[in-house]
Amino acid sequence: MMSRQRGFSLIEVVVAVAILGIASVAILRHFSQSLYMVGRASTPTRYGDTLKYYFTEAVRAYAANPEDKIHYENDEYEFTFDFGDPTFPEADDYNLIPGIVLKEITARVLLKPDGREIYKQVTYYVLPTTRN
Repeated sequence: MMSRQRGFSLIEVVVAVAILGIASVAILRHFSQSLYMVGRASTPTRYGDTLKYYFTEAVRAYAANPEDKIHYENDEYEFTFDFGDPTFPEADDYNLIPGIVLKEITARVLLKPDGREIYKQVTYYVLPTTRN
């Protein structure tokens, strides 16, 4: 008499592998989309920290030697800071206080390969001066 061996038949194994394959494709698709979205969301932070650094350096450079435009570059981006006088009437009130001056700083970030502007922000900043 023949004894029946316990195990899975070929059809059962093929069905299990097919289900596992379909589930894997769905999980990997979701994972790759998540990575894509994280990459897109982190684009501003890639130059954001560098922008903060160069902004601080531009303010220091302007305080030491006032120039209308200060420019920095790294491998990926160009950072330009334009220092100008604000156009609103209250700006003159700040300029009357000895030792400080109010400046309108326009920060621009350009993507280096094509020169496309990816960031522009106008900030009003009170700077110390050496005037008496």
